[in-house]
Amino acid sequence: PAPHRCTLVVMMCAEEVAPIVGAPTKCPVMRVYAFCAWLVLVLTPMPALAAARRLLSLRGGGKALAPPVRCARDTARAVRCPVMRVLIVLGMQAASVAAITQPHVYAGHAKACARVAPVRARGVDTHRGCRRTYATMCGDRSDSRVLVLGGGWVGSRMANRLASKGASVFVTHRDLGAVDSKKPYFRPEELAAAVPRLQFELETAASWRHLPDPSELTDVIATFPMTDADTAMRFHKEYLSRVRNVIACSSTSVYDVLVPNQFVTEETPLKRETPRGHVEEALRERGATLLALGGIFGDGSKTDDISARSVCSCLAMHTAHAPVSSARKLVNMVHIEDILIAMENLIADPREAERFNAVSCTYDLRSLIKHCGMEHVANVCDTVAPDLTSKYICNQKLASYLALHGHKLYEPATALPRHKLLASIAPVPASPAAAA
Repeated sequence: PAPHRCTLVVMMCAEEVAPIVGAPTKCPVMRVYAFCAWLVLVLTPMPALAAARRLLSLRGGGKALAPPVRCARDTARAVRCPVMRVLIVLGMQAASVAAITQPHVYAGHAKACARVAPVRARGVDTHRGCRRTYATMCGDRSDSRVLVLGGGWVGSRMANRLASKGASVFVTHRDLGAVDSKKPYFRPEELAAAVPRLQFELETAASWRHLPDPSELTDVIATFPMTDADTAMRFHKEYLSRVRNVIACSSTSVYDVLVPNQFVTEETPLKRETPRGHVEEALRERGATLLALGGIFGDGSKTDDISARSVCSCLAMHTAHAPVSSARKLVNMVHIEDILIAMENLIADPREAERFNAVSCTYDLRSLIKHCGMEHVANVCDTVAPDLTSKYICNQKLASYLALHGHKLYEPATALPRHKLLASIAPVPASPAAAA
């Protein structure tokens, strides 16, 4: 019945949704419910609780559906001890505080989604915090309005993924007529019919009017590099600053590597001569979340489809356009699925002003060539020493974040185990002079 809808939603939110969140609950209904439950347990005498439980077990005609609780007399006798009373109160308080403030991981995600979905389908609305919880774990994006700046290889796949889960998605292209003319390796995925395509070029301010009202968006995902600081800061001031959540794709090439095979984290300084890195860092300081991407690859099973970007097709593209490389060079790569899942979770569970290294695995070039059967490649040499493009990108921060949401980074069988890489990783020198 309609009068009981609120109670149903509260119980669903409390018992099924809240435990699966990877962060403290922000739902005020949950907070009030947990606090009241704790208060009742602390202040109500144990015999009265036992009597209430017996009453709740009676349904229609006084027939008991469960045997009455028989512990009231013994419990009442036990809690007369003042020391026990103090211990019970402190124990209940500690448990309640922990339940409200500590993250939980709930294994039955599918079961929880199945039980909450019918409630939403019947038109029963929930508080925004509960809706965000449901969206995070059950994949619902119906409350999201997302603008994807750049409908390229990554942007088109992200747009289709969000659209398939109910989000309202807009995708921009610099030239709407040139999408199909791109080479297969760079060709984007065909957009779903429900996804509008907008003409937009960052350097042309007149094209900004084609974008949707920023106040009506929940998220913006920028997939192309921004290199002009003045234009980027103006765009942020006039548009991005009015959006709740901004995610920007960066690159691991922006880090300042001082020695070959250096260990690189999110705290590693950026190259001074790379405008892109500093523009993106300025956006991060203004609240954007950055994903520093390694070399992107896709479905390894589609070796004959270059647009799928298997590991071997990526290697062929690299060796075709790169100068002679060392076979000992370290190559950091990220699977497209890890990028999409990271973005999807950053929409549901934002991390404002954070930088994440998005790398799934690290190869040495020799192992990669052997795996792909490309030993005949002429511009890869064992005798050449690794240069400053060879580095080991630490992905621990992203791996820990995604683990909260039940995802593990892609680990192909050909990736080198970490213990084999340690011998080749160089320590970070104290200064450029020390590196020299």
